[in-house]
Amino acid sequence: MQDPEFEHRRQQLLVDDIIVTLHNLHHLALYRTIAATVPEDLIRKALSEIQRDEASESGDPVMYFMQEMERITEELATMKKRGREH
Repeated sequence: MQDPEFEHRRQQLLVDDIIVTLHNLHHLALYRTIAATVPEDLIRKALSEIQRDEASESGDPVMYFMQEMERITEELATMKKRGREH
C-alpha cells in the first residue's frame, strides 16, 4: 500500500504536468480526477502526443486530451466489466 502523502504528491505533480502541457486551468477539478483515476503512464502518453504535436488534427490540445482520457476510461471500464463477467 502506498503512503497517502506520496500518492497525493504524485497526483499533484501529474496535474501540474497536465496544466503545463495544455496551458489551461479551466478544467482543474477534472485534471485532479483524471490524475486520481487514470493510470499515470496512459496520461503521460497522451501528454507526450500533444507535445510532439500529434494532436494537431483536432486543433485543440485540451479537446484532444479530454477525448483521449474519455476513450481510456471507457476501455478500462469495459475491461473491468469483462473481468467480473468471467
